[in-house]
This record gives sequence, structure tokens and C-alpha cells, in this order.
Amino acid sequence: MKKINYLLITFILLFTSITLVSANEINRIDVTLTLDENGNGHIKEVWDVDLDKGTELYKPMGDMGNSVITNYTVDMDGMPFTYQNNWDTERSMNAKAYSNGINYTDDGIELCFGMTDYGKHIFTLNYDVSKMIYNVKENDSENGKDVQMLYW
Repeated sequence: MKKINYLLITFILLFTSITLVSANEINRIDVTLTLDENGNGHIKEVWDVDLDKGTELYKPMGDMGNSVITNYTVDMDGMPFTYQNNWDTERSMNAKAYSNGINYTDDGIELCFGMTDYGKHIFTLNYDVSKMIYNVKENDSENGKDVQMLYW
């Protein structure tokens, strides 16, 4: 009988711990890229998320070569965020609410935006990327022709 009680208690604790586990979910990300005549990209990302932990979301951007991110804006459910020049990943959720910024890392950058509250939200990120299309030197291209390339 004692073994059955221990087994029953273990099962209940295991079941309870499984149901209490939670995680942020990104349900969908839609990305639209528009290129201008100078080879710069204008990007819009729409993130459909369910949040239940943490203080921020971020998009890592690795080796970007000669490209630079500018005009980075975010809104949540239509409410615009304020850009913070010096993004601090250690700030509280309240301090990050309705704000976005860029975190510089050894691997590149992270486009960060704060969580304002938990639950289902739609975040819209807009940013420009310089030099998404670039010219390949004539002597590097096949048959001596000028070539432009997108490698992103």
C-alpha cells in the first residue's frame, strides 16, 4: 500500500509539473522585403506571439558584412514603441515596456523589443538594411560582365 501511495504522489507531482511548464510561442512571422534602386532593403516583419515569461523579444542578426540597420521601429497591437539608443538587456519588464533598441554582441546585433504584458500580441517591426544588393567586381564575375548579388 505504501508503494502505491508513493507511486500515486509521484504521478500527481509529475502531471502537475508538466501542466505548469510554459513558454513563449511565436505562432507566425510574416516578412515583407522591398528593395530600392540603390540596393537597400526595407523590411517589415509581423510577429504573432503568445507571451507568458521574460522581459523582451529579440531577433539576432549575425555577420552583416557592410550592411547597416537603420530606421528600426516597433509597435505592439498598433501602439508605437520608443527607440532606446543604449538597449540594456538587464532592465526590468516595466523599464522595457513600449520600447525597442539594438543590442550589440560579439556575434553581431540583436533587434530587441520589450514585453509590455503577457498574452497574445501582434508586434510589427520595420527597419532598413543598407547594401542588401551589391555589385560584384567585373573581374570577379563570369564572362567579364557586371553582376549584382543579393546574399542575405
